[in-house]
Amino acid sequence: RWKDYYEALRELSPHEFEVLCRNVLKILGARNVRLTKQTKDEGIDFYGRLSVADLIQPFSAFRPFESFLEIWLVGQAKHYRTVKVATPDLRELVGSVNLATARTFADLDPNKYADLQIRVADPVFMLFFTTGKISIDGWQLITKSGIVAMDGEMLAAFLADHNIAIADEDGAKRFSRDAFFEWLKEFSSDPSA
Repeated sequence: RWKDYYEALRELSPHEFEVLCRNVLKILGARNVRLTKQTKDEGIDFYGRLSVADLIQPFSAFRPFESFLEIWLVGQAKHYRTVKVATPDLRELVGSVNLATARTFADLDPNKYADLQIRVADPVFMLFFTTGKISIDGWQLITKSGIVAMDGEMLAAFLADHNIAIADEDGAKRFSRDAFFEWLKEFSSDPSA
């Protein structure tokens, strides 16, 4: 079943793939999820915050300790059909997140990513998603550095596991390419969806 998702991923435009990556954060339960501009994005394509309280205790009358435990999810999307992701792409992500934490951007706009306020002690998961494959050296760097990555096949399996774009066709639940593109379109115009 994941192969249907994989084929659909490979049909996406680079912008549609960035929208999909942002939607992955929503699937994970992240809040305040944002998609950056397509140009001059400073190496960051999407970001959001994940609350531990939402994951383990979503319905509490009082503000539990867990509500103070928030994790930044900051990522880069690479839409590659034939090229394997290598270590420079991964190093770019790490550098971009570290520069964003220091609020150091090449852009002169002082309000660039005003809601991306990563404090010095905030935990950050650096996410790297690609439609293609990741080189052996890339996987070694991912493992050693703590980057969280999904290649095209893993991303397709993730979407399948979460039953994204499943439609009832003749009494059977199957992946629907049309529903998949509708799901993307539904969130493509809203930067905070």
